[in-house]
Amino acid sequence: MKLKLQTQVISVVLITGVALVLAGTAYYWGVPLLEKTRKSVELQDAENFMNQLIKDIIEASETGNSKVIEIELKGKLTIDPEKDEIYYEVKAPTVYYPVTTYVPLTDTPPFKKRVVVFQDLSSNEVPELNSTAVNVCKFELDCSNKVFKEKTESQCSFKGDTPNLDMFSNGEYIESTDGKTRYLVVTSYCDPYKIGYLEDTSEEKIAGIKGINKPLVLLVKAKQDYAQENFINYYRIVSREVVDGDTKSGYYIDIVNNRGKIYKEGGRVKIVISRVDSEILPGESSLGGDLNIIKVEVEVQ
Repeated sequence: MKLKLQTQVISVVLITGVALVLAGTAYYWGVPLLEKTRKSVELQDAENFMNQLIKDIIEASETGNSKVIEIELKGKLTIDPEKDEIYYEVKAPTVYYPVTTYVPLTDTPPFKKRVVVFQDLSSNEVPELNSTAVNVCKFELDCSNKVFKEKTESQCSFKGDTPNLDMFSNGEYIESTDGKTRYLVVTSYCDPYKIGYLEDTSEEKIAGIKGINKPLVLLVKAKQDYAQENFINYYRIVSREVVDGDTKSGYYIDIVNNRGKIYKEGGRVKIVISRVDSEILPGESSLGGDLNIIKVEVEVQ
C-alpha cells in the first residue's frame, strides 16, 4: 500500500488549518512569483498540458471512461506509480515561476513540511537538525553574501564536505549527522525581499476537503540549467486523499502502471488514462471513515 494511511480521527477544521499553516509563517507558499518576463509559450503549453492531464485523470476516476491525450513533448515526462506522482521538465529561456522550491499552482499544498523563515541578519534555531536534544543548532541569514551562517553559540553537528561548513548558499543542503533531517537552503529571495528560509525536504501528505480541494494538485519550481542559458521548469502532479466532513469517508487516486516508472523525452506520444480497479478500506480515511482507493492507469505510448 503506497499511501501512508492515517487512522487518528481529526476534524475537518484541523485538516484545513494544517494545510494552510506551515511553521507559523505565510511566506513559504506565498512567496512572490517572479514577474521579470512574460510567461513563454513553452511554459504556457506545459502548464496547459499538466492541467489537462489532471482533468482527464479525475474524470476517468469518477466516470470510468477512458481518456486519451496526444501531445508533442517538449521535455521529459515521468510517471511514478510508486509515489502516485507525474513530472514534466521543460526548458525555457525565461523564468516565470518561483525558483528552488515547489509551490502549488492549482490548490492548497498536498503536504506539509517544516520551514524556518529568516529575515536579513535574523537568526533562528533549526529544529531536529542534531541527533541529540542538548545540541542547539542556530543559523543566521546574510543577504549581503546570500548565505546562511552558523552562529557562534550554535552547537550543530551536521554532515558536510566543504571547507566552510558554517556557510551554506542557495540550493545546498544542511543535513543532520544521523541523516534523519535535511534542510534545503533558499536564499534566492534575498533580492528583493530580504528573506530566505531553510526547508525540510521530508514531506507528509495531508488530506483535502470535498467540495473545496481536488485529489490531484499541480506544483512547479524552476532553476537555471548548468550552462546558465535556460531555466528548467519542473511541473509535478501529486495525488492526495480528499475527505467528506459529513460521512468521514475519503477517496484517493492511486496512479498505477504495469511497467513501473515510465520515462519519455521529446517526440509525439499518446497518453491513455483508464480506471482499472478500486478498493474500500474500512476505517482508514483521515477522519476515521472508509477510504475508497481508485486505481487509474496512466499509460504512455
